[in-house]
Amino acid sequence: MQRNITLFSTLILILLSGLPSVYAQPIQISVEATGEISLPADLVSLQIQITVDDSTPEAVFQRHKELEEKLASLIRDQQIDSSQLYFQPMNISSGWNRENERIYTSRQQVRLTLEDISRYEGIQVYLIENGFDNFSGQFGTSGEKNGESDALRNAMERARQKADVIASSIGKSVDRIVTVEHGTPPDIWRPNMETAMFRADSSSLMEFPQEVVIRTTVKVVYLLE
Repeated sequence: MQRNITLFSTLILILLSGLPSVYAQPIQISVEATGEISLPADLVSLQIQITVDDSTPEAVFQRHKELEEKLASLIRDQQIDSSQLYFQPMNISSGWNRENERIYTSRQQVRLTLEDISRYEGIQVYLIENGFDNFSGQFGTSGEKNGESDALRNAMERARQKADVIASSIGKSVDRIVTVEHGTPPDIWRPNMETAMFRADSSSLMEFPQEVVIRTTVKVVYLLE
């Protein structure tokens, strides 16, 4: 009796194995897309590097503090708010120059954010006239946070468009999102403002509007039906 049941079960399995599977494996596709948004540049971020070299740490400290005071005077005169100011404390290190003489160097980084782009060139002239020879400017936008959200939304829309094209090409349609990967920070392209070779007649370039481009990339896995 047991032998007959075993034979019958084996026969049923053989017959079923020749039939198409009722529960087909789900089809998933992975799509990568980049979204971007362009915003008008309405800010300038000014990076200033204070560097002083001298033969004694006392001389370095004194000269550095003089530059600090000139910069502080500029900040007060321009009424730059503390929320638009970022700086690192002064650091002093020692080393050797080409003549094998001991030399001391101070370094300090300062960043100013100007909400009025037209003020940039006047500040640039002040810095050059007062001994600051290592600084650079970069355009920014006050709409960066909202721009990041818009770029992400644009990336998701593009990913869905790609998924629809792929699905229709194989006779399927998109059912739902399975996973989304968006772990990297947005790529923000800001036009640089050359300052090393300053010329007074270059101010006309500031008359031309600039844009800040925010890009972000997503990787989306879709389930097809």
